[in-house]
Amino acid sequence: MKTKCVKILTVLALAVGCFGNLLAEDETIDAMLQFSIDGGKTFSEDAPTIKQGGSVKVKLVYTNTETRAIHNKVIYSLLYSTDTDFASANCGKQPNRWGVPGWYQRLKIYYAGAKKPSGKFVYDLDMGERKAGTMGTSVKYDKTKKQYVAAPLPALAAFAPGSYNFIVRIYYRLKKDKATIIKNLPFTVTVK
Repeated sequence: MKTKCVKILTVLALAVGCFGNLLAEDETIDAMLQFSIDGGKTFSEDAPTIKQGGSVKVKLVYTNTETRAIHNKVIYSLLYSTDTDFASANCGKQPNRWGVPGWYQRLKIYYAGAKKPSGKFVYDLDMGERKAGTMGTSVKYDKTKKQYVAAPLPALAAFAPGSYNFIVRIYYRLKKDKATIIKNLPFTVTVK
């Protein structure tokens, strides 16, 4: 048993040594989520409960205290689920595009200037039905164009009653070593 533990710790140490600069959770981003089930009229920090077929606005409010230079002076945001597809996941299923396999929703303007010390992103998380033929944005990689392109997304039924987990990620890259600094904010939506 002792040998197994040493081997596992060695592998973990090697992984951190090799990949430590790729993704790092950092305290330079102070962030919180707020939710609205009335179309954005009011927001609360309480986990939302919605009716079947409904949606919830998810507001990410952040303050960035990073003192190191940020690559392109830009901060990015995503909303995703590692568990299931959802109607507003406009980037569809991505096997490892952002470091975690899952279904992703990206805002039309999914970035903000890093010069501003604080800001917000507001998502409309749709947990209703998605009709066949709905076009997604930046869904699949086109080798000819060397970029992600639009593609149709699969049809979905509205979420059944239950609890569902999602994550909002805010992140940026450092200019010096291109390390990606991330902050993940998990939350649960209950459908009744």
